[in-house]
Amino acid sequence: MKIVALSDIHNNCSAIKDLENELSSADMVLIAGDITHFSSGKDAEKIIEEIEKYNKNIFAVAGNCDTKDVGEYLEEKNISVHKETKNLLEMNLSIAGLSGSLRTPVPTLNNYTEEECRKYLETMKPDIFVSHQPPFDTVADIVPGGKHVGSISIREFIDEKQPALCVFGHIHESRGKEYYGKTLVVNPGPFKDGFYAVITRNGAGEFSAELCKK
Repeated sequence: MKIVALSDIHNNCSAIKDLENELSSADMVLIAGDITHFSSGKDAEKIIEEIEKYNKNIFAVAGNCDTKDVGEYLEEKNISVHKETKNLLEMNLSIAGLSGSLRTPVPTLNNYTEEECRKYLETMKPDIFVSHQPPFDTVADIVPGGKHVGSISIREFIDEKQPALCVFGHIHESRGKEYYGKTLVVNPGPFKDGFYAVITRNGAGEFSAELCKK
């Protein structure tokens, strides 16, 4: 199995065509939020339609820079995994996710508290988890200066439920991959700057990731 993971596209639709070969050969595409940059569902539609030229098997969440109608568009397309689990029986996988982020120093559009996040995660136990907000104290949540700014409740969720794969974005400077127990955590980096990840699953069901740049 091959997965292409994108995050923080921030309206950079023109870069998608450069990934034609990667997208066309993938079994699915995961998008971890900030599809747009404080703009509309129409802009998200343009980006998703561009990706669909090469791969229609897309699962996505919105980010903190996406407007409410971006999330609504993803739901209408039936590609949103925000606060829900999709069971892919043909792949023997389940995918769940969470849109938005914790509140940031600069006000953004789509935020929640740790308490709200914890409540959202209570009933989830997916094989793959996709979230814009990364977990605390991991490779995916380090800002300049070395401070960890991720979600404690998402880290607790990972430690307790151990999904096989977690894909995050949000922290542009914290591109990376690492295992935490049996969970592979991946921040592919901002696609607006050409970064993405190719994730594969072997016959034993174990995931590995390669960090790439177009």
